[in-house]
Amino acid sequence: MKRFLLPFAAILLLGGGCSSGTSVDVDSSADLSRDSVLMDSTIDQAMSYELWSPELVSAGEEFVILVSLENIDSEYHFLDSIDVGISYLEGIEIEESIPPYYDRFVVGDGTYSHSYYDDIFAGETLDVYFFATALQTGSYTGALDICIDTVSDCIFRDISITVE
Repeated sequence: MKRFLLPFAAILLLGGGCSSGTSVDVDSSADLSRDSVLMDSTIDQAMSYELWSPELVSAGEEFVILVSLENIDSEYHFLDSIDVGISYLEGIEIEESIPPYYDRFVVGDGTYSHSYYDDIFAGETLDVYFFATALQTGSYTGALDICIDTVSDCIFRDISITVE
């Protein structure tokens, strides 16, 4: 039951369908307040993104990683893929995402590529929620590459987490 409700709790917590002043009581594993924003950037003056991820979780804990992409261009773009470093995935497992990726495979650069091909029309935002579980204690850092329109036009960043 918790697994079924976690995606909906995360969406509500982040404001999907909530009006101002609404509070949602969820466990801390879905706490994605703006205080946990790790990075914010613009690529080619076309896409703006934000990444929310907890910095500290407990072994066995389920948590959410959010990649929010806003098309600030006047042209259509699409999310090609989000690639996550194998070194980050040594400590966590990505169970699923919303929207769902249609393919997942290892890339030669040491990442798992999650393929999407989801539309992001001018002025629109696409939120990608990764639902993950912390597997074992330690500190983990790896690549987080967000590829727009093609596998070669990417935002290259790192993501880190500590599992206690």
